[in-house]
Amino acid sequence: MSTDSRDRTPPVDRNPAQHEPDAEDSLMKGELPRYSDVEPEIVKAVIKLDDRSMVWAHDQAASDVEAMTPFMALVMVLVFVAGAPAFLQLDYKSLDGWALKAVLLAIGFVLLPGMLVGAFFVLKLGFGRYADLHFNRRSRRIYTQEGKVAMQIQWEHVRPFAIPMIGPLPMGGLPLWSLTLIEFSAASPKTWTRQIRVQGLLPDRESCQRVWEAIRRYMDETPDRLPPVEVVRDPMHSWQGAILDFGPARAFDAVRTPDDAALGAMGRLRRRNWWPAVDPMILFWWTFFWPGPLSDILYHRFRPTAKLPADWTADENPAPGESNPYRRLPMPADVVAGRRKATWIIGLICGTCIAVGGGLSMFIFIGYLLPSLWEDWLPLFAR
Repeated sequence: MSTDSRDRTPPVDRNPAQHEPDAEDSLMKGELPRYSDVEPEIVKAVIKLDDRSMVWAHDQAASDVEAMTPFMALVMVLVFVAGAPAFLQLDYKSLDGWALKAVLLAIGFVLLPGMLVGAFFVLKLGFGRYADLHFNRRSRRIYTQEGKVAMQIQWEHVRPFAIPMIGPLPMGGLPLWSLTLIEFSAASPKTWTRQIRVQGLLPDRESCQRVWEAIRRYMDETPDRLPPVEVVRDPMHSWQGAILDFGPARAFDAVRTPDDAALGAMGRLRRRNWWPAVDPMILFWWTFFWPGPLSDILYHRFRPTAKLPADWTADENPAPGESNPYRRLPMPADVVAGRRKATWIIGLICGTCIAVGGGLSMFIFIGYLLPSLWEDWLPLFAR
């Protein structure tokens, strides 16, 4: 998540750190030391790493609410279609009491049209655009986009903070941490201007420190100071990414501890040799609330992609023949095979649940609800 809040008081009231190894006593509440002896760690998928930029794939770009917006809009339209004929055919003269008439008029003139307006805005909400997270060594800036606004912060004015948070409900609502980079004003060191959350769902403050150390070494030090990094293909807009990285795979394997949450869906699957731990409650949920997993898959397969400003990324493309001093590791063959295996297993299980639940819903709609709606609307056309 990113916010832009110019000229605000920072979320703490102590003097800012001077970014020196011995300045921990002057750190703000939640601020991490800029320098430490921890081993660096990158927990997000890295899709680009060279002497120009390091790019982290944006994971879980859309919330469940955003992914569900097409179905939410459809429900709103159906409510309008079901309620409008009853309102239009209502005999107000036969009703007793002004209060009842006022309530029904409010429903007819406010609530029902509001369903169509709400459907439009819900759909608009669901098509937000998201970009990967770029760490640019050349321009000394970090940038991404969430929603309609592209956000960038200047490295020289960035300070790391470990922010406590509550994990998502599918992960048990565990207490977790997020690493947030906050840019402070050069003219007023107590005033923060922008912030970008670069990594959430971390089990503790030390994990935030390790992720920060990886970022700091990349931006400030020589390539040999960064350990070998696994560079993968961008999972966006692929069926495997939609099922594993962003979609239904997140519901498998119970998350009982912060360490489980920190492993992520891929880590938990990898721990089980890529076999999902099928929970009967998940099967029940996917069958009778099938729009949830279906919208999750389709949204992350076809979601719109943010296009960052060209002048921000202009210096990221290496010249022909340019050497890359970083130690990049390809995805291991067993992981490639394991991801393919998990995609098929989860895809078949989830697809079967969606087919059963969706087929039952269509049977009820076509066999019972559609004829009833037609009977309600037919008298209006016959007038």
